[in-house]
Amino acid sequence: MHEAMRHLPAHAALAPGERRVLAALARRFIPQGGVPSPTADEAAVAARAEAYLAQADPRTRAAFRGALLALEFVPLPLSRGLRRFTLLGPEEQDRALEDWTESGWYARRAVLRWLRTVIAMLYAADPRVAQELGFEPGCPARGSGRSAT
Repeated sequence: MHEAMRHLPAHAALAPGERRVLAALARRFIPQGGVPSPTADEAAVAARAEAYLAQADPRTRAAFRGALLALEFVPLPLSRGLRRFTLLGPEEQDRALEDWTESGWYARRAVLRWLRTVIAMLYAADPRVAQELGFEPGCPARGSGRSAT
C-alpha cells in the first residue's frame, strides 16, 4: 500500500469501474513532472475521494457517482471504435475533456468543473502537495476566533 494511503480508511463508496474513471480523470487533471511533484496516484486522490464520499450525504455520493458514469460513457459517440473514457488514450481523453469544457450544455461544463474542483481539493490534502504549495498544516476550527489569513 502506498504511504499516502496508509492513514485512509478502506471504504467501498465507489464501484471498481467508478474508481478507474476517477483515477483516469485525476491523471488528466494533475500534471506530472511539475510542482507540486507527487502524481495523482502518489497523492492517493482516488482513495481520498472514496473516503470523502463514504462520509458524504447519500445524494452527494449518488451525484458524484453519476457524474463519473456520465464522463465514462459520453465519449462513446465521440470516438472512433466507440470506446469509454477509461479506454481512450491520454490525447483522446484530453480531447473528450476539452469537449466537456467547451460544451454548449451548461450541465456538462458544471459537472466537469465539480469533478475538477473535488480532485484538486483532494490532491492538495496530501501533506507533500500542501507543503510544496506552501500550505500550513491544519486549519483553524470554525468559531475559534483565529483568522485564516
